[in-house]
Amino acid sequence: MSTSRQTKADVMKHMNASDDGTKRDKARGPSREEIETLCILHVVERGAEGAADIAEALGLARDLAPVVARAIESVAARGYLTAVEDRVTLTDAGRACLQERAALR
Repeated sequence: MSTSRQTKADVMKHMNASDDGTKRDKARGPSREEIETLCILHVVERGAEGAADIAEALGLARDLAPVVARAIESVAARGYLTAVEDRVTLTDAGRACLQERAALR
């Protein structure tokens, strides 16, 4: 479980750009949507495939899988994930998003 906390902290620490690639105001910080998106992308990249697995990897109860599934749908709608049946995978755009954010370190 400490890995999940570290994962979220790592993702949140490195977010300082908006979706259009411009620098965000450091005083304002990343939006909640950006944080949620990168957290989901990060755990999917590390091997979580279904909503319950993603919830658990984020340090949430598996019972929250329906809520996480709605968040996955939102991220997939932006083209960062594909969701087929109960399996979620990163798209090329999702990988690029993670790489861009990691480059901002």
